[in-house]
Amino acid sequence: MICIQNKSDCYGCSACYSICPSRCIIMAKDDEGFLYPIVDQNTCINCKRCEMVCPSLNQFSPTTPLKVYAAKNKDIQIRRESSSGGIFTLLADHIIEKHNGVVFGAGIDSNNMIRHLSVEDKDKIHLLRGSKYAQSDMGDSYQEVKAYLNQGRYVLFTGTPCQVAGLKAFLQRSYKTLLCVDVVCHGSPSCDVLKYYLAGLEKEFGSRATGINFRDKKTGWKDYYFSISFENKKKYLCQKDKSAYMRGFIGNLYLRPSCYNCKVKNLKSGSDITLGDYWGVSSRFPEFDDDTGVSLVIVNTAKGYEYFNKLKDSMDIRESEITHAIKTNPYIARSAGLHRNRDLFFKRYRDESFDTLVDELLKKGNLEKLYLYIREAFLKILVFGWSIVKKLRNQMAK
Repeated sequence: MICIQNKSDCYGCSACYSICPSRCIIMAKDDEGFLYPIVDQNTCINCKRCEMVCPSLNQFSPTTPLKVYAAKNKDIQIRRESSSGGIFTLLADHIIEKHNGVVFGAGIDSNNMIRHLSVEDKDKIHLLRGSKYAQSDMGDSYQEVKAYLNQGRYVLFTGTPCQVAGLKAFLQRSYKTLLCVDVVCHGSPSCDVLKYYLAGLEKEFGSRATGINFRDKKTGWKDYYFSISFENKKKYLCQKDKSAYMRGFIGNLYLRPSCYNCKVKNLKSGSDITLGDYWGVSSRFPEFDDDTGVSLVIVNTAKGYEYFNKLKDSMDIRESEITHAIKTNPYIARSAGLHRNRDLFFKRYRDESFDTLVDELLKKGNLEKLYLYIREAFLKILVFGWSIVKKLRNQMAK
């Protein structure tokens, strides 16, 4: 029986909930807004299937990438509408158009909550396109994926490394018609935090939020905006480094506990392809960076390579190396650092101004870091100075 004693050991992937034959597990929010499994011990049959599929309770070995690319969709409009280089759209189009398949990924529902959705129509791929900076609720997605696969359907499943690892463990076998793509993940904030932030903006704009774009390329790929559309046709636009929500996210202030020590990073999820931003492309291929978006494509398996090759003619590509990719996008391999003011944020955010609180806690954290840096530097100077004094004394004694 699954038992979460330390919240940093649970990814919220829902594999345990999905595999339970007696349906005795539910996924429930904690006081921070993250989902965790709750087991009804009266109906549990102690089959231990939940433990067998839990990514946190199993060991994962990193894969050695077959190929690493900087890649751009040749359709510049798709790139403008995508967070990176538009490669997800090519894969999704192919699965639906060539194989009459189904695509699963994170979307935003009518209540502005992030959920995993499925689409079978090319015209609906845009619902899954783009980054979502809050954890998606998996719902019954794993069971739906399995049902489609057992019907012989092709499925493209996209998600964070822990969500892909959870699906692979849940399925308990390989499927020829399944393509798994994970994204380079910084970490997942709580949907409750996003909901609270949106509520503040809805009050300010006097209207309900109807659209969220975490990566609006209004001024380019690197200096992107966080934008929100409202029913009254007004629009909130804020640069990433000025948006309180984005600064708190990038500053690791309200991520899920497991995100600070993720065991499925470093290409351990079992995905066929890993997608992300190739932030360092200008240092490797300066002529390739037009600031409209360049995807990092890490091909992990032969199946992933087969799909990538089929789509090459629709891309501009440059072959690269995993060492350069990790150097310029370290979250491929590294977990986010735990912010010292995380607990303070969750204690206070519902009762205070979101922007003011984020400013205060990030500033306080930065001041503490600066203090520790100065103290460490001062101690090093003292040690170095004392060693010189000792040397001078020894020389004078001679």
